Amino acid sequence: MDYIKQMRTKVGHECLILVAGNIIISDKDNNYYFQRKHNGKLAFVGGFIEPTESVIEGTIREAKEEIDLDVESSNLALYAIYSKHTMRYPNGDIVRPHSLFFKYQIEPDVHLRAMPEETLEIVKCELSNDLEMINVQHQEVLEDLINDRKGVIVT
Repeated sequence: MDYIKQMRTKVGHECLILVAGNIIISDKDNNYYFQRKHNGKLAFVGGFIEPTESVIEGTIREAKEEIDLDVESSNLALYAIYSKHTMRYPNGDIVRPHSLFFKYQIEPDVHLRAMPEETLEIVKCELSNDLEMINVQHQEVLEDLINDRKGVIVT
């Protein structure tokens, strides 16, 4: 995240508009895979895109960094774009992420591995309103999946 640190030296805690790429990972049995972050909450795999990357390149990099998943770009399917929420981090930083969420189905022989710097553990489960997501944007994606809202949604 050198880019974000560099930008913060210029704008302090003021709002940054950032682009994020996230993956909704599932298998053929309709199980979903989330990462448990170090604060105990769940998240879809993904993160902010670096200025030198395309959204696809950054999304693939994040999957490798967070759960050691080698993603085939041809198997990513755009699910939705979410951009209406502004978030404040505990350190005072404010961001407005413009997040692209892609669906990705893993094969039965794929083994996911939590990468300790990013992910406490990988959680395999069915979709449920009882899942505690990391932020309002990920919660909204979860609700849209549960309610079978399909197609590109710009919020």
